[in-house]
Amino acid sequence: MPPRAVPTVALILSALTAALAVWIVVPPPQTLIWLLAVVVGEYSLWVGLVGLIGAGLGGWAWLAGRPGWLAALAVGLGLVTVGLSLWPWWTARAPAGAVGADLSLSTYLFGQRLPDVQVETRTYTISAGQPLSLDLYRTGSSGLKPAVIVVHGGSWTGGNRSDFPSWDRWWAGSVGAVVLDIDYTLTPGDWRRPVEDVKAAIRWARQHRDELGIDPTRIVLLGRSAGGHLALEAAYEAAESGDRTAQVAAVAAIYPPVDLLWGYANPANPHVHDGSSALRRYLGGPPDQAHEAYVAASPLSHLGPHTPPTLLVHGLMDPLVSPHHTVELTAALQARGLPHQTVYLPTGQHGFDYHRDGFAGQVVQAGLRKLIEATGQSD
Repeated sequence: MPPRAVPTVALILSALTAALAVWIVVPPPQTLIWLLAVVVGEYSLWVGLVGLIGAGLGGWAWLAGRPGWLAALAVGLGLVTVGLSLWPWWTARAPAGAVGADLSLSTYLFGQRLPDVQVETRTYTISAGQPLSLDLYRTGSSGLKPAVIVVHGGSWTGGNRSDFPSWDRWWAGSVGAVVLDIDYTLTPGDWRRPVEDVKAAIRWARQHRDELGIDPTRIVLLGRSAGGHLALEAAYEAAESGDRTAQVAAVAAIYPPVDLLWGYANPANPHVHDGSSALRRYLGGPPDQAHEAYVAASPLSHLGPHTPPTLLVHGLMDPLVSPHHTVELTAALQARGLPHQTVYLPTGQHGFDYHRDGFAGQVVQAGLRKLIEATGQSD
């Protein structure tokens, strides 16, 4: 590279990475910026490394007497990028301590090596005349194992099973669980149908416990976004009604909507995602036409003395599902003295957990492992 070009190259690197890193702390204004913010936030150290290179080149150019303002600006913007890139790690330290996670740089950079996991697809129920499938993840280990039933997100209208396959492999390979990642009936339609599908998956796991080596007292539901809502709704309804065939030992929900009336009136950011429209499709209309459905479909309406232990995880930068949902459910669980743990991730966007081994992902892993271990201790 010609020495004369160094300040310009340095400024390009620093300015570009600073423009990316700003979305770690600034709420995204629209959908494409949100998707960019998820990637930048979860791979922030790589962005910071490029910013550091820009700052280093700018510093070298300044010492070599190259155009001063270009070099100085490159150094300044590069250092801003580095500072922003460290913010997700810095803010993850407190929630990591709460769940007993040791944040690992090597895991962040290179990921975890997991044992081989067997994957197969089964049909688990017929719903509204249509067969529904699940992907089964397990290792060849013997003995009784916990089961994790995974419910995907997608605003109740989209998404597919195994949309986060690396997490399913982690559950099976690292925790030793039998994982059932399910499809369910999508809307439009009766809002109760997908909740009943989740319950059907729980019953299927119980019916096949001998074949799969499942401990029926250690079945856990895990859902993300709309899937988090369905997991909570199914778990809480089964506990409330006393339906032992569909009860679970615990439930975990990542950035779930839980107060659907409030959520309709207060969408997190309609320019990123039209949450009110999604609720109308799911529940058959706005609250003035389907008020009872909005109330009945809210997990908050089904808390009781037998509500299972609950893990809630929410990013405070979430532009799709407001963290208020998790705040409200946490307060309700706390007021009733029900077992729960809530983890807030200060820089977490909606979808932060797509990077399984990122710093936020490591926090979630520790929380989920702790939840599974607690089911074993409560037997």
